[in-house]
Amino acid sequence: MASPRHRQDAAAAALLATVAFGLYSYRADEPPPTANEKPLTAAVDLLSARGGRDDAGRFLPVFVRLSSELWLPPVPVYTTLAIATVRRTEPPGRQSAAAFGALGVVLTYAFASDLFRRRAFGWIAALLLLSNPAYVASARSGALDGVWVIPPLLLSLLAVRSFAETGSHRSLAAAAAALVGCAYAQPSGAFLGVIAGTTAVTGLGRARLLGIRDTWRAALAAAAVALPMALWFVLHPASYVDTLGRWFLHPAYIRNPWSLVLRLMNWFSLAEWASIYWNFFDPTRLLYSAAGPASAGTFLMAVGVFLGMAAYDLARPQRPRTAEESVLLWIVAVGFVASPLVSASFAEPGAIQKALSLPLFGTILGTLGVRALWTRQSKWARAAVVLPLGLALVQFVAFYRSLVIAPA
Repeated sequence: MASPRHRQDAAAAALLATVAFGLYSYRADEPPPTANEKPLTAAVDLLSARGGRDDAGRFLPVFVRLSSELWLPPVPVYTTLAIATVRRTEPPGRQSAAAFGALGVVLTYAFASDLFRRRAFGWIAALLLLSNPAYVASARSGALDGVWVIPPLLLSLLAVRSFAETGSHRSLAAAAAALVGCAYAQPSGAFLGVIAGTTAVTGLGRARLLGIRDTWRAALAAAAVALPMALWFVLHPASYVDTLGRWFLHPAYIRNPWSLVLRLMNWFSLAEWASIYWNFFDPTRLLYSAAGPASAGTFLMAVGVFLGMAAYDLARPQRPRTAEESVLLWIVAVGFVASPLVSASFAEPGAIQKALSLPLFGTILGTLGVRALWTRQSKWARAAVVLPLGLALVQFVAFYRSLVIAPA
């Protein structure tokens, strides 16, 4: 029999999922699909018309081919195909993205509730992500890069939290499997999975919670999830160049790793990557955008107060942290800083849809800032929570109205 706490969490998850999906799917047919959304719609139409076969005639392939140079990852394609089969909507990719966006909000509630040990902070984290401008725009878009990678990333974080608390090897294996699953989710997912995995291993290692003997089950789980992809490339080696070769690691660098080293040491490449990377943390982009709806940047402006307080709390914590909390905050903080590297690796300035982990990790950090202010038990500190939250709500209403209800 479910405990009262579990029933309350289930009710909260259902409410958050309903509200999030409603916001993300409302007027989903407007505006007309962009160029970034057309490949997913075309893939679903192709599979539907050909009985599950892609452009090359392969039945339900791991990677779906639309043309000789255009391949799509399986998660958005088959999720959208399933939704289109059950209920034909136009465009189906946006409905699928809305479902993934809603799932990300629910998982954020679960993760933040566990991390901060209070359900109220779980609600704050979920609502901050639900209203994040970059997240909302991505959850309303059927583009190939976006919210697809958020659920597996959050599942890995939940599993890492469980391992840090209990030492369960099954939890660590689940975390590894979820991170490999990121490679199936979207083109930028493989690189993001590597960043998140490296951050998790270093965080657990710093806290001395992870030993070599702990990793074998995780390695087996990761290998099991990667097996379909590996078999696919064995059977269809030519497809690698236009899938992971384009999205993650080109075969030329596999054959000659030194050429990758030279590329990474090239001054012009480094300058380009650095410019793209730092642009994400420009305050005029992070918290404000003159061209964006309601002048919203990647985050709502008032959230900057909480991000600043989170940075202070990370540097000078008010109270000793448990090893588990230290590990998770390390992963979140480093993940926040490292997220723009994904867009930089694709040489796409401002491509927040490829670095959507930035709003996710920023949301968790913002919740940390809320907790740091609220637990000071000062009227001024609590006012510094309530007032920015109110201002964030006002800006979100204006943002959503400008984006969805009355677009310019």
